Amino acid sequence: MEFIFPDYYKNFMCIGGNCPDTCCAGWQIMIDDKSLKNYKNEESSFKNCLYNGIDWKEGCFKQYKKNCVFLNEDKLCDIYIELGKNKLCKTCKTYPRHIEEFEGVREVSLSMSCPVVAKLILTKKDYVHYYKKQKETIEEEYDDFDYLLFTKLEDTREVMIHILQNRTINSCVRIAIFLGFAHDIQRRIRMDEMFSIDSLVDRYTNKGIFSCIEKKMGAYQGCLKESYKFSKDCIWLLQQLEIREIEWKDWIDLCKHTLDSMDLDNYHEKKASFYRQHILGKEERLQWEIYREQILVYFLFTYYCGAVYDNRVYAKVKISIISLYIIEEMLFIQWLLKKEKIKESDWIRFSYKYSRELEHSDINLNQIEEILSKKEEFSLKNFLYGICANYF
Repeated sequence: MEFIFPDYYKNFMCIGGNCPDTCCAGWQIMIDDKSLKNYKNEESSFKNCLYNGIDWKEGCFKQYKKNCVFLNEDKLCDIYIELGKNKLCKTCKTYPRHIEEFEGVREVSLSMSCPVVAKLILTKKDYVHYYKKQKETIEEEYDDFDYLLFTKLEDTREVMIHILQNRTINSCVRIAIFLGFAHDIQRRIRMDEMFSIDSLVDRYTNKGIFSCIEKKMGAYQGCLKESYKFSKDCIWLLQQLEIREIEWKDWIDLCKHTLDSMDLDNYHEKKASFYRQHILGKEERLQWEIYREQILVYFLFTYYCGAVYDNRVYAKVKISIISLYIIEEMLFIQWLLKKEKIKESDWIRFSYKYSRELEHSDINLNQIEEILSKKEEFSLKNFLYGICANYF
């Protein structure tokens, strides 16, 4: 079995009670069957407390004021304290680790929904690299696993990461190339022209692609009405998803109200002021571009190869881009409301808050793919309006 990890994987360390937003709060923690059995057979003095704190019918821990009942006043886990790490259920042992399973391959990442992981990703100054490790495991077979498609996905993802990490090119140009590449790959898959993907790789690794795409982007710059509408459509998109925390719903509603209360000229005037304040110097501009790069690479690595199961390459790339766009738009709205310069901690907070709402709900992940795949509001053309609106 081949295991693939990002280079920051081993740097993760839970900070326990010092966490600004503990993973034991705000969501229902499901318990695997093996752990349920162990908890039912627990014989220590903690057994009664354990038994009363579990919803045995639903197979999850009970909650008190939206927190797991075993989260104590010091923001630490009583199961961990009383029984040890080995008695944690699979969910609690694993999080924030995330595993994507493929035939003969496991892609292991860290979920950005954890504040510590979000900080690891966004404070990383150099490029993210991925390393591989071989491990002897029981041979497995996946029915109807399309190994040809999977190898094409691996190859094209490597090219996409290289494009996104090319810091000699403006990030918006990189994003537009990234989007166009995925659009063209999806077309080849739909037409059952898998082997022609190799020629696409040649096209998108040619140095001339950058100047070619940048010229094409000129047609989308200055389209103020369309870019303003795209921003509002992104907030509408969030309103279609399942909400985990009521505070998140309140924030989305506030974002919508803020955008609706602005006219077209005011929106773009404020947006221009926002970028002028945050990218005045060379170092500030570079840092902003690094934030963009790290978020895009994170979502790309986590979900892209999952297209081997549903063929939705284009939708998964759109998720990467729309996630960055939404996070950045929320930073803009916070700046409008608070009149304070955006800090690194703001990037971290909005990134993990957004990730918690999207990534820990299969319903939301499926819903956002459906919308991005089928709604005209999120066509290639409209995405480019949004990308060009953030071009600095």
